[in-house]
Amino acid sequence: MYQIFADGELIHDLRLEDQTRMVLDPYLTMELNEPGSLEFVMLPDHIKYNALSKMTTIITVYDGARSVFRGRIISDERDFDNKKTVTCEGMYGFFADSIVRPHTKQMQLATYLSWIVSNHNSQVEYAKQFYIGNVTVNDTWADLKFTTEDYIQTSDLLTELADTYDGYFTTRELDGHSYLDFLSDSNTDSTQTISFGSNLLDLRKTVSGEALCTVVIPVGGVPDNSKDDKNITIESVNGNKDYLELSSSVGAFGKIVRYKDWNDITTPSELLKAAQEYLRANAGLDVSLEVSAVDLSLVYPNYESINVGERVRIISRPHELDEYFICTKIEVDMVDPTNTLYSFGTMNNKLLSEKVVKSSNTLQQQINNTNVEVHNNYATSQSTYVHQDELNEAINRLSNEDIDSICAS
Repeated sequence: MYQIFADGELIHDLRLEDQTRMVLDPYLTMELNEPGSLEFVMLPDHIKYNALSKMTTIITVYDGARSVFRGRIISDERDFDNKKTVTCEGMYGFFADSIVRPHTKQMQLATYLSWIVSNHNSQVEYAKQFYIGNVTVNDTWADLKFTTEDYIQTSDLLTELADTYDGYFTTRELDGHSYLDFLSDSNTDSTQTISFGSNLLDLRKTVSGEALCTVVIPVGGVPDNSKDDKNITIESVNGNKDYLELSSSVGAFGKIVRYKDWNDITTPSELLKAAQEYLRANAGLDVSLEVSAVDLSLVYPNYESINVGERVRIISRPHELDEYFICTKIEVDMVDPTNTLYSFGTMNNKLLSEKVVKSSNTLQQQINNTNVEVHNNYATSQSTYVHQDELNEAINRLSNEDIDSICAS
């Protein structure tokens, strides 16, 4: 059951009889490399109607004992009846409150991130400060050269780093502290599996070669000791060739040449390593999925909720699919979590063509018709859950015509 707090004081809990501590239509969005958002409506008789301050009040959301959102109010809007729509941004947005001055740094990426966070912390209040958490992007490369010639918001600089190093940022709370992680791949697997014949209802698969690259021409930065101010290439460490190709992909798709710029790399061997990783990540076809599924944590107590940044296994043998995907975005209807939307992407060089997983209202109606009252049990906080075999039985009763109808809707 979701709860919302403002500066540590409860402002929403559906289990309370006190209507002055409830908000309407709370909707939560969590996303990688983005602040995320929370929106809700307050009636004039809410106990905190006039007590919330924009930009300074800290809003937190808990799912049971687990913190799933921390941020601040950025705007509110009142209608004719004085109902107030409040919009909050997640704590990743705090990085928009600080500036990085022009600089040149030569260091490893993890050290550079620590410097960026320390610079941010020196400019903002304690409530908006961070610790560096896990950094798995580029964790084996040597020192890099980072140069910024202009004043830039910290949030914009982090976006540039995510794009350049093909990773993603995520924030979390631990023991009262806020942490920033920069990950090349997920280090956490969800306890849930989305599987054909269990909780998967609809699947649509698209294969695209639009971003395909089988040959890359990498160009690095200018070394500090350079006499001619020329950008480095990989020729000296790649048999006098300034390009790199993946022969297996060339044989399958032909030569598709791309140019890639790494201004912060000033050593040919490190540039070659970066190009190899880039080519491995981009020398295949993009596969995108759209699936509809049921979040089993709503109906079965042994499962945990799917979280942003987790790897989720999606299995559909009729579609020759058995692969892990990273959850990149979750949109939570906090009144009716069966309407929650999930986006998934594979993580290689980048987040490839997001995959959408939607909790199907059609399936929910089918389950309700078999007396499996998921929503009612959740909303009233009863401890009655659906067993896995009951859920499978309800889904299996759907005819092929029913499934076709769902897929077409």
